[in-house]
Amino acid sequence: MTTLPTLALSALIFLSPLVAQAQSNPIVGKWSIEFAAGMRIENDAPTVLMAKGTLTIETSGDSLVATLHVEPNAEIQARPDSRFTTPMTTGTVIFEQHSQARMNSNGEETLVPAVTIWTLDVTGDTIAGTLSRRIEGMELPVVGPQPVKGTRIKG
Repeated sequence: MTTLPTLALSALIFLSPLVAQAQSNPIVGKWSIEFAAGMRIENDAPTVLMAKGTLTIETSGDSLVATLHVEPNAEIQARPDSRFTTPMTTGTVIFEQHSQARMNSNGEETLVPAVTIWTLDVTGDTIAGTLSRRIEGMELPVVGPQPVKGTRIKG
């Protein structure tokens, strides 16, 4: 017969690696970042629109949860905070963010599904990587992955 203390000890042993991984994961924290927030296409020429924001990454169970707050920017419309997750990992972290992109063609505005892949690495208090974005059902000029860079916000 298994006793309650034995079950509690078994659960603690099972969960210990997850807790240790979450506590030691260097990506967890609050980051001031600069990233490609969108693209303007005029006369078939793409221009990447850069933005600044705060990326907060926390743990929840066996996942990493990111919340992105984009600072006001004259080149892009205001955006609500977005949230995206990925399974807990160490080393390079890859988030897949699903959102709505605002498309404006000849003055007609529509919302279309978009997928952004964030590939991030941390070295000390620096975060760097890329993001690549695709608009579902549309072929846009290829600009390739765009840089993401930032620093940890302390305190």
